Amino acid sequence: AEAAAPSEGALTAADFAALGTCLLAPQQTEGPFYADVGLERRDITEGLAGHPLRLGIRVVDAGCNPVPGAVVDVWHCDVDGDYSAFSDGAGGSDDAGEGTTFLRGSQVADAEGIVEFATNYPGWYRGRTVHIHTKVRLNDAEVLVTQLYFDDDVTDEIFTEDPYAALGTRDTRNEDDSIAGDPAAAGNQLTTSAAGSGTLGLVVLGVDPDA
Repeated sequence: AEAAAPSEGALTAADFAALGTCLLAPQQTEGPFYADVGLERRDITEGLAGHPLRLGIRVVDAGCNPVPGAVVDVWHCDVDGDYSAFSDGAGGSDDAGEGTTFLRGSQVADAEGIVEFATNYPGWYRGRTVHIHTKVRLNDAEVLVTQLYFDDDVTDEIFTEDPYAALGTRDTRNEDDSIAGDPAAAGNQLTTSAAGSGTLGLVVLGVDPDA
């Protein structure tokens, strides 16, 4: 599905309005590569090459009311499938290791429950479909840990570009992934559209503030 083109400025509730019904997002594994790097920032690329991704997340409760002040963390792998902050064995000799912080960060939701990140489209590694990890905290309590996914057709198109094309054909799609389930039905698949030379990805995440 394609989202309406957002305003040039900050994302607003209107940009998310076409995404449909608010659903409580599924809790999914944090995975082994979470690190609280303490970086509240919008641009998490640190200059890395990749297809630009403008990532917008709106946090709401079960009644579709915005949850201002929610702290949203995101982290994902680079083009080579490598995570910062860990020696994860991906990316061959480019393994990042302790002390690196690329493609990680947090933002505090505005009055409409919205955060926005400037990042790159994630790469892939064996056994997983393309995904972004996210965690939502409210008043220092963790209310959601989940993962965000992409339409496989969109990923296929982007992965024909450099530098992704050099990595060959990925081995796992959404339907084959052991964690993803059916993200389009569950509400944790990004709705994407072209945005300049990159892609805009939007998602509404429903949380239980009392969880």
